[in-house]
Amino acid sequence: PALAATRPSLVPALKDEGVTLSLGRRRHQVRDALVVGQVAVSLVLLVTAGLFVGSLGKALRVDPGFDASGAAVLSFDLALQGYPEAMRPVFHDRLIATALAVPRVQSAALASVMPLSGRDYGSGLLPEGAADGDREIGVQLSSVSPGYFNTMRVAVRRGREFTLADNATSALVVIVNETLARRLWPAGDALGKRARFTGRGEPLRQIVGVVRDGKYEDLTESPRAFMYLPERQFPSGAMTLVVRTSGDAGALIAPLTAAAQAIDPDLPLYEVETLAHQVAAAADKQRAASTMLAVFGALALLLAAIGMYGVTAHGVTLRTREIGIRMSLGAKAGDVLRMFIREGLTRSLVGVAIGLALSAAVSVVLAKFLFGLGATDGVTFVLGAGVLCGVAVVASWVPARRAARVNPIEALRHE
Repeated sequence: PALAATRPSLVPALKDEGVTLSLGRRRHQVRDALVVGQVAVSLVLLVTAGLFVGSLGKALRVDPGFDASGAAVLSFDLALQGYPEAMRPVFHDRLIATALAVPRVQSAALASVMPLSGRDYGSGLLPEGAADGDREIGVQLSSVSPGYFNTMRVAVRRGREFTLADNATSALVVIVNETLARRLWPAGDALGKRARFTGRGEPLRQIVGVVRDGKYEDLTESPRAFMYLPERQFPSGAMTLVVRTSGDAGALIAPLTAAAQAIDPDLPLYEVETLAHQVAAAADKQRAASTMLAVFGALALLLAAIGMYGVTAHGVTLRTREIGIRMSLGAKAGDVLRMFIREGLTRSLVGVAIGLALSAAVSVVLAKFLFGLGATDGVTFVLGAGVLCGVAVVASWVPARRAARVNPIEALRHE
């Protein structure tokens, strides 16, 4: 507008026509092109935000492979507290017994690595008879106490859970998930087979159970190999107590803390929370990205609305005399209203068409970050385009209604 004002048409300006004639066709085209571009970019942000929000919703509804409701967790590390390895099982037994004494507690167990906790421990695993590097599979693992699968509500597909008999003096045993069982023995049953960690002198361990797959590091991860070892055969200093209750899991946090501190008041505790909260926290990255993009999408939508309103309002000002002439010749207020809304919607439809093409290209790049949604999710694209068109109609309607109320005599008076 400032540049346009530096090159006025002098004769029309002296006739008081500068407002209506100072902008030529080319300047109108530039103005309209800016609005079209704004709408296109706004649609890209809206569609991207919609895809990420939809992906987050899918991730939060995914089955993690265990029941997070009605459970609470408490983490501690006896190694940092200086407990000798021989004393750790004694502490573990006392902690589980104290937790089971809390009213409405149904079961309790320990694990060195809880699913979706942000911690992991991995190694290479080989089936019996394979040499190092031959058929090796990367596997994550956790040491768990008897009753862990029952407490977590993890289904045992075949075989059995660990028992108190699986201790340091008994045969070495492990439990594997379905993915690991298929990868190690694709042509047969894993139950009863033996495997070992990579490395010279590692002993063979017998598979005594196969449990269902779950989510271990991320809610959106692909199935991964996981195995469980008896806590007495594969001790760990850092452990997590998981307790299941028939009531509110949040009400367990205080008694669990008191139970641990009654055994050792100086023991530092961390991640004392409900299991459901821990699962929800696993989606924090997706939630943060979705929130940020949703805010950007809302701001883009607001700016697009302001732009469409401004262009339509400016057009009403420039065409006041035209409106007066049209109404003097018989045009109705509704005709004027529809004219400006149609022009605003036309600009928006051009922007939407360009925005849909750009959104399709951008979504293909973002596909690897999405979970449960296709890169060109039709519902998201249609909703984004519909919202923008709706905003265009509303943004054009407000100044168009003002144009429809123009008094033709006042509009033509300066003639």
